[in-house]
Amino acid sequence: MIDGDGMESRGVNTVRPPLAVLLAIAISLGALGLGGWWWLQRQSPLQLEGQRLETPLTARFLPRTANVSVVLEMDPGLLPAYGRAVAPARQRSAAAEQLSHLRDGLFLAAGLDYSTELADWLGEESSLSLRAGKEGGAPASWVMALTSRSDSGGRQFLQRFWQSRSLAGGDLEISRYRGLGVISSRGQQPQGRPSTASPAAAHPPLATALVNDQLVLLASSRSALEEALDASQEDALNLGADPLLTDWLEQQPHGVALLRGDATGISQLMGLPAELRPGEPIQAWVGSLELQRRGLQLDAQAVTDHAGHEQGLSSGDQALLDQLNLPLERLSLSQPGAPLPALFELQAEPDDPLLAQLQASRDAAMLQGRLSDGSGWLAGSPAAHPAASALDAALAAEGFDAANLDELKVWSHLTGKSDRQGQLQAQVAGASGGDGELRWWSNNLTVLRQQLQHRGASKGPAARLRAIEPEAGTQALLGLDANGSSTLLSSWALWRGLQLMAGRPLTPAIEGMELALSEDQNITSLHATLHVH
Repeated sequence: MIDGDGMESRGVNTVRPPLAVLLAIAISLGALGLGGWWWLQRQSPLQLEGQRLETPLTARFLPRTANVSVVLEMDPGLLPAYGRAVAPARQRSAAAEQLSHLRDGLFLAAGLDYSTELADWLGEESSLSLRAGKEGGAPASWVMALTSRSDSGGRQFLQRFWQSRSLAGGDLEISRYRGLGVISSRGQQPQGRPSTASPAAAHPPLATALVNDQLVLLASSRSALEEALDASQEDALNLGADPLLTDWLEQQPHGVALLRGDATGISQLMGLPAELRPGEPIQAWVGSLELQRRGLQLDAQAVTDHAGHEQGLSSGDQALLDQLNLPLERLSLSQPGAPLPALFELQAEPDDPLLAQLQASRDAAMLQGRLSDGSGWLAGSPAAHPAASALDAALAAEGFDAANLDELKVWSHLTGKSDRQGQLQAQVAGASGGDGELRWWSNNLTVLRQQLQHRGASKGPAARLRAIEPEAGTQALLGLDANGSSTLLSSWALWRGLQLMAGRPLTPAIEGMELALSEDQNITSLHATLHVH
């Protein structure tokens, strides 16, 4: 059958939609698919990796004079799910539980219960600024700024918060400051507590305010809250317009947390171990934290009064890492005079004169490592920087004479004691041997021979440091295995505090750590990666 348009019909008219209609349908389906993919990505805890940092909304209420400020730009509720997503199958439940405990402990330190008070309304940005107390002066103070996911979440939280505090015996004062309602309380002992209890410890003074139903401010006192509100009115007083923070976000736009502080924050509030404290006066510092699949990455920058080195590590210095073939617990490659010498230089023991003289005599980059089995140390340097003969006089003054033993130069002296065969025993300070354009040093002759004969395999810190291509101005590299990382972190008071908050030790999860330190005029930059199971 032929229809009126000359087309054959088989009982049912076949209507072919125009191409434009088909294209529109395809685009719509594609859009739906992309929209679904985007929604899933937004809901996935893996979005925390590579997340872009933005200028914090709460930074306007963080005084620039604070000694330490921390801004968390993520939903804390995603942390357990993130741990579950990146952990091996057998460790997923444990990872989720550990991160959950750590998150809850951090908020509990501020007197807040995450599960019952925050989980149902807390937004994707939480900030905390700290100011150290002064001896005989003002006490330590803090201000916390929390964003809300809804217009009613923050308001309902404050209602419940102050209601429970009032029922427990708190003395509340309601007033206004800069157009905002302020609720504050003086430190009091709750009813039913023994009179010997510290009132401030039972009910510390607090003050709160609600900004546009979107931002909850909590402070350690009414004066601290008023200072935050004052700072919000002047760009020169808050972090929102801080040029150091603004420049940093342009350089390092990814992460989940921002850090800002000064020298007092490092020494008094963060409690860094001595080897991590800069020797030069710090004017200010800024940094960010980024989540990685198997760890945590820290990038930071400090403005100091110190003029940086003109020459950083070179590809020739990298050859020391390339030729290393022994397992080391702690490994550094640094220029002489690099910042943080206590971190990058091995500590010479009183009965280990060779290492001390080697460090004092060097005039070029040097590799220094402590052997994983605890049997001594190994160092490497460019040939003649220093020459082995340059140490002869200083070691001779300590009673050690130089002698050649096969391919090694050995410094030793007789102890005056005999072994069972009646032969006089010798104390060895150490030895050195050349390997082309490089020279190796050690207080362990067996280890030194293994290195010169290219025996063994270098894994762990050495393998990870070899993957780093030093940028211009890089002064030092440091690699630590699990044991070396644990030793360093265990001396840090803040790390010990985090373990208390988590309710369990965090050290067993550590696999290793790398640090890179660079200088550019008066700017010192740190890049650190912590690897975990």
